Amino acid sequence: AMTETPIVIIDIMRSGPSTGMPTAPSQGDILQARFGSHGDYPIIVLTPATVTDMYHLTEKAFRLAEKYLVPVIVMADEITAHMKESVDLPELRNKKKADQRQKPTTKKRECLGMGLRRHKTGLAHDISGMPTTDSIQYEKLLKRLMSKIDSAKDLVCTKLEGDEEPEVVLLAYGSPYRSAKAAMKLLKKDGIRTALLKFEIIWPFPENIVKEISKKAVKLIVPEMNMGHIIREVERVAEHPHEIISVSSFGHLMTPETIVEALI
Repeated sequence: AMTETPIVIIDIMRSGPSTGMPTAPSQGDILQARFGSHGDYPIIVLTPATVTDMYHLTEKAFRLAEKYLVPVIVMADEITAHMKESVDLPELRNKKKADQRQKPTTKKRECLGMGLRRHKTGLAHDISGMPTTDSIQYEKLLKRLMSKIDSAKDLVCTKLEGDEEPEVVLLAYGSPYRSAKAAMKLLKKDGIRTALLKFEIIWPFPENIVKEISKKAVKLIVPEMNMGHIIREVERVAEHPHEIISVSSFGHLMTPETIVEALI
């Protein structure tokens, strides 16, 4: 993050801490991905729920890493990682065209990998890339690093489905999205107006999207395979008063019925 080196990391989550249960699913690394290092730094995290997602979001991860010069993590759980599904692949782009980069100039700062020499360091540095101990320069550095992704519109990646005027909104990512989708169908059969918000990019967190949809619902349900990570973000940004319900499972994928029972 400090050297602004584009890198894509694949994190397949299973039950922990430590060795835990190596073949059991989990989503316990979600907060670690964002806050698991010292210092303030920008990072992008994508959360696939299907095999199709794994293909498209991994390709997207490489494009985002190149564009924003930040670490990008693709975080899937063990269930998605071991899943087999048919995938409709897009037509391959022209490789020559896809590999074209804008030619850098001496005024263009984002020159990593573009043929220009530039000093890179993990130390705090000024705009030229040279180390500095000046607190004002350090503050400028941190604000610039964070601003790269804070206001980026293409980093809001969610999918909303279901009722346009929901009483209940399910908010899910990864494999629990599949359970939530089945739960939505069960709730609709019971006459409960339900919508489902799927997170495909979890960091940066889509605050405005969650805030807007929370204004419409009476209850928000967040199914996760952990002790409750993203529900903290939902509670932080949701418009109150609302009942926000956490549904957790450990070492196994929760059933749709478990999500439905949380409403009782």
